[in-house]
Formats: sequence, structure tokens, C-alpha cells
Amino acid sequence: MRTLIPLLLVAAMTLRGHGQKTESPSPPPTSTPTPKSVDARFVAMSPAVLRPDSDYDISVAILKPEVRIKVTALIYDASKRVDLVSGHGYFTNAQPEILKLKIPMELSATSYKLKLTLIGFEEEVVQEKDIEVKAKSMSLFIQTDKGIYKPGET
Repeated sequence: MRTLIPLLLVAAMTLRGHGQKTESPSPPPTSTPTPKSVDARFVAMSPAVLRPDSDYDISVAILKPEVRIKVTALIYDASKRVDLVSGHGYFTNAQPEILKLKIPMELSATSYKLKLTLIGFEEEVVQEKDIEVKAKSMSLFIQTDKGIYKPGET
């Protein structure tokens, strides 16, 4: 009986507060950062990984009609301020095209930056992104005279 009385008191206190509107302080207004607007004049895509002694392909599509845009790509080491490789090409609205950069065998850093500069719009457009370096890995191909061996066969 003694355990029943405290349970009833707790239940009564819970029910008494139920259904009553309590005033809670309103949270302070927060400023929501506005997302960066997407540049609807072009699309440029490139890998996030760089490999030594390989081609680095940047796909560029110009969406604005009747313009000829010069696209310059520069891959550089931001910490040492040293350029690794650069190239440029001219692009129109026809279809996406590839800008190829030849990456040298010797890379001194573990990460680089890609800087794209587009000239030909009303103003010059510059965009940058980080690129990670992945060393080449070795593959070993083993060819046998049979597709499947049974236990004990040689």
C-alpha cells in the first residue's frame, strides 16, 4: 500500500500539468546562410584524384548560347606556390569537350589545387577546388591454362 500512494501522487501531478499551455521563450532568430548560387553559364567536371604520369581530363560544357569562352586550367601546389601544369582551350555551346592536362611522373606534394579561369563572359570567372594525389599502384596479372582447377590438379 505504501508504494501505491507515491505512484498515485506522481500520476496526479503528471495529469494536472497535462493539457495546460506553457509559455516557452521563443528561440532567438537565427540567420540562415544563403547557399552559393550556381553559375548557370557553364558546367566543369574533373576528378578529385590526381595520379602521377597520367592525363587529367576536365570536361567543360558552356550553357550560354553564342559565346566563345577561353578556359584556362592550372594545377598548382598551394603551400609552395608552385605551378605543376597548365593548359587552355576554347569552348562554345555546341557540346561538352575535354581539356587534357598531362601530369608529370614526379609529384612533390600530396595535394594540389585546380584553378579554372573562364574568359569570355561579361566578367572573368575563377573557380578552385582541392585535388588529392594518389600514387600508382601495381597490378599483377596471372594467366593459367584452365579457367577452374579442382583440388589436387596442377
